[in-house]
Amino acid sequence: MAPEAKAPLQELDPRIAAIEPPPHLVDPPQPVGPLPRPVLLIAGGKSKDVGLPESIHYLTSGGNNKFAGVFGIDRKEELEREYRQNGGNVFTLRYSKAFNSFDQNAKEIKQAVDEIRRLTGADEIDVVAECKGAMEAREYLREGHDGIRNLVMFVPPNHGLTLGGDLLKGVARLLDRLNLPVESIAGYPMDKETLKALGSFSTDWSLGPLRGNKVLHALNTPENRARESEVLNSLTVISGKGKNLLAKQLGPGLPTPLNQGDHAIPTWSAFLSHADNFFYEGDRAHHGDVKSHPDALAKMAETLLSDGNPVKDEAFHESAPGIGQVMRRAAAWTTSAASRLHVGLQALQGALLGPAGLVLGGLGAGVAALDGSRQLVSVVRDTAPQGRVKASIGSLGKFAQAAGCVAAMAGLGLPAVGLIAGGLLASTLTA
Repeated sequence: MAPEAKAPLQELDPRIAAIEPPPHLVDPPQPVGPLPRPVLLIAGGKSKDVGLPESIHYLTSGGNNKFAGVFGIDRKEELEREYRQNGGNVFTLRYSKAFNSFDQNAKEIKQAVDEIRRLTGADEIDVVAECKGAMEAREYLREGHDGIRNLVMFVPPNHGLTLGGDLLKGVARLLDRLNLPVESIAGYPMDKETLKALGSFSTDWSLGPLRGNKVLHALNTPENRARESEVLNSLTVISGKGKNLLAKQLGPGLPTPLNQGDHAIPTWSAFLSHADNFFYEGDRAHHGDVKSHPDALAKMAETLLSDGNPVKDEAFHESAPGIGQVMRRAAAWTTSAASRLHVGLQALQGALLGPAGLVLGGLGAGVAALDGSRQLVSVVRDTAPQGRVKASIGSLGKFAQAAGCVAAMAGLGLPAVGLIAGGLLASTLTA
């Protein structure tokens, strides 16, 4: 792993040094080589005067590349003057509005790409975009524009934000329909475009003609993915990996399959089948920190330098479950966990299980045994993501829970409680 270090402020571009609070800056192990073409950096969420300063610093440290300035639709002449005077090949985009809709921001991306190509004379540029900005870059491509050769996406919600995105969509609709006199929330102006943006993060599910998120569905159709593959030289996803729900607040957290990821974007949501996907672990693998993860920054630079051909190392993921599979697993996990909890509580009270309890006990035992068998297979094949030792212990924990459910169904109170509680603990600690 590349070493982390705070760079002395006097070595930074003044526009980065002036940012308060200062970002988490990482020095590359060696200066990044000359980039083959101009790069546009697009921050996610609320637009900033200087977006993605960690990426700017990483790419320009050593002097082979230079920060060229900030593009904004209200400062084209200023950028041109700066560029003519100082040169540079690393640009960043400042949107005209704090939290605009995807399609409105896609229009500003087009202006930025066109202007940078005009200034530099480049036929194509590379783009590094974060979170919401990555979705807007994909919207730019969906609308038929070109000029981007390699697109690198940090923590992109390609398939939506589980639960949180649906909640945002509900709040946005409520504010819109009730026409409440709310001018801003957390610094975001609550106008039509912002409400439209907030409603664009719900889960991209489909059931016949029904769509959970029409905006993301349009980006993820086979036709649009094929166009992205045709227009782009490469598409790269860089995100956080395998964090359990409440991992920071509750020990190792809860191994819920629907929420594993960077605590905001689940891995299944970030993953794109037509992209190179890299998922990182560690202290800086949470959503807002991935853009300053040393290995993630190194992979971003490698992708740009190699013209979209990064090494598929241990962080590379060739596949990920689809939304349908994840939701089925989540439903099974939730039902099974509830069943085991109910059976365990009944056994702790010394109560005999009735017909409903026997059904729940059988369900809990069956799902736990199935999950344990699946995990055991991954141990035998040496494909367990958490390693063979942890997977073996986790598998035993699942079988212990299944045995505990059977014991509860047989009326064995304390042994049942011990098996279920011990199995849950083992499974959670090794998730």
